[in-house]
Amino acid sequence: MSPVEIYLSELALSLGEQQQYAAKRAKESLPRARERLKDIQFKRGTILAAVERAAPHSHLHEIARQIDKDLAFAMAEVSSLELEKDAAEAALTRAAHYVPLTDKGVFACPRCWIEENLSTGVEPQFKASVLEIYKCPSCSYRFSIDYEYHPEGVLPRSQNQAM
Repeated sequence: MSPVEIYLSELALSLGEQQQYAAKRAKESLPRARERLKDIQFKRGTILAAVERAAPHSHLHEIARQIDKDLAFAMAEVSSLELEKDAAEAALTRAAHYVPLTDKGVFACPRCWIEENLSTGVEPQFKASVLEIYKCPSCSYRFSIDYEYHPEGVLPRSQNQAM
């Protein structure tokens, strides 16, 4: 691998670490969301039993409708957190297997690879002797490669940050 490909792989791992944080956050939130869902399901069962015995225009019918809305929201929240956790865990795995070049031999967008499992070629936005800026046409992610001179030639700086 060339120094630029190594740099892009390091950038992909950095993005993967951000996904690891997202997975951890979702994992930490899931137990509370699941507990809230169980509480609402219990309340719903209790109120539905009372609604069966209540008069047609009782305020219990309105309470039951609100609990149904709360239940739908809680179910969506749990589902969303599970999807977020699964997506972040998959992204972390993809980060470890990032391929810096597409089939066409151009640099691949690390974000598209990690978040969407797509090998999208980035387009150069600016090139100078010691700096190149690239942008992904798909996700608009931008990153720079800042070069420095070494006895072995011009190499990317390791402290480079994505834009």
